[in-house]
Amino acid sequence: MQELWIGEMATYGILFNVMLAVFNMLPIPPLDGGQVLINLLPRGSMSMLLMRLAPFGLFAVLILLATGVLWPIIRGP
Repeated sequence: MQELWIGEMATYGILFNVMLAVFNMLPIPPLDGGQVLINLLPRGSMSMLLMRLAPFGLFAVLILLATGVLWPIIRGP
C-alpha cells in the first residue's frame, strides 16, 4: 500500500516539473524561452522590440494564464 502512494507522488512530481519546464520555455520575454528567442533573432528590429517589451511580459503571461490560452500548451498532448 505504501509503495503505491510513493510511486503516485513521484509521478505527480515528474509531471509537475515537466509542465514547469514547458511553461518556462515559452517564447515570452520574461521567461527563459523569451531570452532564447531574443538571442536567436538577428540583431535588428525584432530583437530590439522583444527587449523593449520584456518588462511587460509578466503581465502578458498572467493575462494568457487567466484567459486559459496557455493551458493547452502547458498540458501538452
